[in-house]
Amino acid sequence: MNFFTPMNSESTLPRTYDLIIYGATGFTGQQCVEYLVQQAPPELRWAIAGRSEDRLTELSQSIERPWIYADAHDLDSIDKLCAQTRVVLSTAGPFALYSEPVVEACIRHQTHYVDITGETPWIKSLIDRFHERASANHTVILPACGFDSVPSDLGVWLLKQRGHSLEEVDVAFSIRGGLNGGTIASALNLAESAEARLLGKRTLLCPDDHQLIEQPYDPRAVQWDPTRERWLVPFFMGPVNTRIVRRSAALLNYGERFTYQEWMKMTSGVKARLTLGTLGLFNSGLKSWWGRKVIRLITPKPGRGPSQSTIDEGFVHAHFIHRREGVPQDVLTLSIKGDPGNKVTCESVCEGALALVNNEQSVLGGVLTPMVAIGDALWKRLQSRGWELGSQYGAVSDDQSEEVRG
Repeated sequence: MNFFTPMNSESTLPRTYDLIIYGATGFTGQQCVEYLVQQAPPELRWAIAGRSEDRLTELSQSIERPWIYADAHDLDSIDKLCAQTRVVLSTAGPFALYSEPVVEACIRHQTHYVDITGETPWIKSLIDRFHERASANHTVILPACGFDSVPSDLGVWLLKQRGHSLEEVDVAFSIRGGLNGGTIASALNLAESAEARLLGKRTLLCPDDHQLIEQPYDPRAVQWDPTRERWLVPFFMGPVNTRIVRRSAALLNYGERFTYQEWMKMTSGVKARLTLGTLGLFNSGLKSWWGRKVIRLITPKPGRGPSQSTIDEGFVHAHFIHRREGVPQDVLTLSIKGDPGNKVTCESVCEGALALVNNEQSVLGGVLTPMVAIGDALWKRLQSRGWELGSQYGAVSDDQSEEVRG
């Protein structure tokens, strides 16, 4: 593998590093740092960056890697950051507040960018402002490369690789994990922004000239699924993941009649209704000042997250079904070990960044989705990290594994 090839012949800037983690001292950032310490090839030239010099110095000394000061409010520092690396991996959220200057500087310096945001209105603004520029100068801008939304994007892409156009696709998740303060902060910032009104647009991230048929509304009720023999609840990340998958479907032509929806699996109707009620309370809380105040009081603060045991004991099972006129045609299951918002996110974004470092992208540039940008290379990398693919129907025998735990 060659980690030192320039991104393209037009780039003449010196590249001191192959990869810089921006936001490295945050909770997810530190996990990504530890991941690279353990998994990165020894020849990889990488560094950490952020705005707290004291915390950067401490982290730098512990891992014996260089650090770089970079603050979203100091545009000169952001420009210098992006000019000296080939890839920026950002975990600095809320991304609409702290990572937009990074994206703009990356495009200016032809530096690839990857992050873990689930802020779809912000992603829409990146597409509108930067997609054509990034495409023209062969720069990959890759948001949503964490648990939002790699498993969803990957599972549907794998169905398409079997050679048929897709029609009605849905996924039902079973997950176990904990809350991350950065994720909560991003949700709160989005709720307080003027862009929250865009969340309901079902093809928000698709090109204006997309050919997809009308997509289903985000579900709001519990339903029984006779195929899976499980109760289904609207998946709380569905409004993010569905928009990413639909952009992939439009760019990669999954089929003229393609539709996509997401759920969570529950073992009983009672659990399903209790979960739906909890999600409803949280969403209602996001819409009011007092509700957001309560959420801030009872959830982890930015920079904090679940214990290591919670991270290690977590899991993701994603059960995809492809139907035609309601009749199941194909099925696959992704099984991933580890907390979804932390371990799964870390593996996804780090392997995505390493793929870009190694010039494994399948599309030269633009504001893209994980499977449009990296596709097969990302899947091979995640398989090497233990992500498993199954293709058989069947109810899960261990009911406990179907529960969602926070």
